[in-house]
Amino acid sequence: MTSQALIWEKVPFGGCVYMLAFSDGTVKVGKTGHLAQRFKSIVNFQLKTFGVRLIDFYFTRTHDSYSATEDLAIRAAEQSMTAESKRLTKEWFFNLDRELLQTLLVEMDPTDAYASEPVRPTA
Repeated sequence: MTSQALIWEKVPFGGCVYMLAFSDGTVKVGKTGHLAQRFKSIVNFQLKTFGVRLIDFYFTRTHDSYSATEDLAIRAAEQSMTAESKRLTKEWFFNLDRELLQTLLVEMDPTDAYASEPVRPTA
């Protein structure tokens, strides 16, 4: 089993898929080859620009087919939309059923997934 510390490092091949949920109801689904940098960038931007905090997150382990996994994750987000939900962009959503999304992400994840308590963004 790969340690969680390893996933935060840039790897030569592959990447991971993530879901970030914020206190204003927005959810970002995406992919990256460098999780720590991407995570920090989005979380800090949301806090500084909109004053919203990270309340939940999920990410897969690093794997080669992460672009295809991202497509599945975006479809999972679409399936998690309620009558009050909105799709803001390709990867940004508002007011999703996060419990359903988390369940769908775990089911489609080709790796063992990680979910954790949010970390505080740094300035």
